[in-house]
This record gives sequence, structure tokens and C-alpha cells, in this order.
Amino acid sequence: MKKYFSLFICFLFFSCSKKEVNYVPHISKTYTFNKTYNSYNYGTFRDSLNNNIIYFCEPVTHKVIKFYKEDGAFLDSIYFTDFGKKINSSTIVSVDAFSKNKILFTSHEALMLGNNNGEIYKYIFADSVFKNNKIPYLFTKKTNTQTIENDIITDLEYNITEKSIPVYHLNSLKHPNIARIENIFSKNASIKIINKNYYNDFFKKPHAYGDFLNYRKIKNNHFIYSRYSDEILEYNDSFKLLKKIKIQSDFIKKIGAKLYSIEEAGNADFSKEPNSKATIANVFYLNNSYYIVVFHPMDIEKVNTSELYHKDFSIIKYDSNWNKIEEIPFLDKKHMGHFIIQTSEGLLIKQYNDDKENSTFSLFN
Repeated sequence: MKKYFSLFICFLFFSCSKKEVNYVPHISKTYTFNKTYNSYNYGTFRDSLNNNIIYFCEPVTHKVIKFYKEDGAFLDSIYFTDFGKKINSSTIVSVDAFSKNKILFTSHEALMLGNNNGEIYKYIFADSVFKNNKIPYLFTKKTNTQTIENDIITDLEYNITEKSIPVYHLNSLKHPNIARIENIFSKNASIKIINKNYYNDFFKKPHAYGDFLNYRKIKNNHFIYSRYSDEILEYNDSFKLLKKIKIQSDFIKKIGAKLYSIEEAGNADFSKEPNSKATIANVFYLNNSYYIVVFHPMDIEKVNTSELYHKDFSIIKYDSNWNKIEEIPFLDKKHMGHFIIQTSEGLLIKQYNDDKENSTFSLFN
């Protein structure tokens, strides 16, 4: 009897160990970037020697953009004293650096071009760009957009105040919601509204929505996803829909927040609903594989605002033909699934800590 009991215990031990080994995150190194000030404006670009440079920008208090090597080694910093002269720096919603001398700052009211001397040398105001359109627009955050100098895709916000919230949402779905910015740093810069509204490709009937779509350009195609859907939509460079990829998780029953009807828009909680549900958070392409970041659901009634950054998440890996390879869940509350930087080595995932100045990342590959 003791013999069989011992065999049973060994079976349990090795079974549990095997499962745990299969789902240990593929973390190989950690890197610390000093004096990033916990900035959420970050990205990468290739320098003249084809080195991948990582940057962090804090435009409000310190008014600085800092440059680092992939291993966290500090390279340089640029201070922008012009912030606040024409546009309040607190309204800057995204920063895209294409080099140290070509930096694009986006606020709702304007696009601002900066250089390595810390000068904002050009302002492109939304009311000027869109003055000939029947529908005025504002620029908005280019969440997860590709950092490609001559071809920038940005969301547009429908800028008309309606007396009725449902009417606002209904009209928003009728008008184009994306623009293409070409050659932004040249004299031939152009901003073109693309005659398409991508919400209509996601959803069969009009719904109220609480956030903007997310974009990623991979291999000349555009990948668009929403927190309200379990699908990623792939378009060619002419914005023709090629396919819809349904994302499924081994740990989550349903991906995508609840869609509110147009009639429900006035009472919809657009903060609580998507933050509490499982949602697609990011798309990466590395070494001929897709990596999809998916947040797990969370009971936000039991946590404070800061703990939203502690959400469990998975990284789901697919091959280049969208065949699922594996899913790695991050359940340790130590990593931030919304703060991931792609490098030549893999994905840098920010560790959660109380350090207000420095940022430590785990390398996932």
C-alpha cells in the first residue's frame, strides 16, 4: 500500500512540475533604463548604423526625450523648452521619434515637429488641415502605430458636440475615422483622410464605442484590433480587408468587452467595461512569428486604479500562417502587459515596481 501511495505522490509531483515548466514565461535577462520618469511615451527607431534605439519622452514635467541602447545603456537626451508656448504640453497624447533630429509630437489640436536642438520648429493645426471638410476632426493618440517616417496612420476624432450622445456615436460611425500622414518632415508633407470607417468592418450593426482602434503595420499590411472584439483585421496597404483572425485563449472563455447599443450610449460605462474584460492589447511580429498580448478579465470593483496595471495577461504565439504555437500566461503580478517594447532580441516587458524614475524590463524571447 505504501508503495502505491508513494507512486501516486510521485505522479502528482511530476505532473504538476511538467505543467509549471510548460507555462514558465520565457524570461532570459533583465535590463534597467535609468531616469525614464515612468513615461508612457516610448518607442524605437533605427539609427544610421542600423542600431535599434529605444526612447522615452516625458513632455509635461521634465520636458525631455531620452535615448538608450537596447540593454538600457544611456546615450543622449534632448530638452524641449518650447513646450507650452503654443500648445499645452499636458495635451500631448503621443510621441514618435524617427531619429534624434526628427521627432513628432501629437496633441488633439496639432502635430508638432521637433529637432535635436530641442526646438519645435513646425506646428500643423487640425483646424487648418481639416477646415475644408464638412466634418471637422481632431488628431488623437496613435496607439501602437508603426513608427515609419514616410507613412504614419493616425486616428481621427469626430469633433462635433451633439446634444444627444447616441446621435454623436451614430454620426461617428458614418464618417471616416483614419488619416494617412506622408512625408511629415519634408516640404511635401500631406495629410489625407482615408474614406473608410473600420468599425463597420468589425461590427455588423452600429454600436456605441468607448475607445479608438489600435494599429500595427507588419510586412506592408495593416493589422487593426479593438478592445470590443476577439478578432484582428488584416488589410493590405490600400486598406482592402484581407482576412479576419479570431484570437482564442486556453485560459479565457471570451475575449472582447461588451458592446453597448446606440440607445445605451448615454448610460454606458466605457471605463469599467473594457477594463474588466479580456481584451486584445497588442500585436507584435518577431522571427517569423506573431505575438498577441491578451489581457485576462479582472474584477475592478475589488481593486484601485493603480492595480489595473497588475492585470494578468497572456502572450499567444502564432506562426506566420496564424497557426497557434503556444500560449504563455503571466500571472505573477510582476509584469505590465500594456508596456512592451519590441527589440532585436525579443520583447521587453516592463516590471511593475514603485520606482518613479527608473524602469526595469524583462526580456521575453
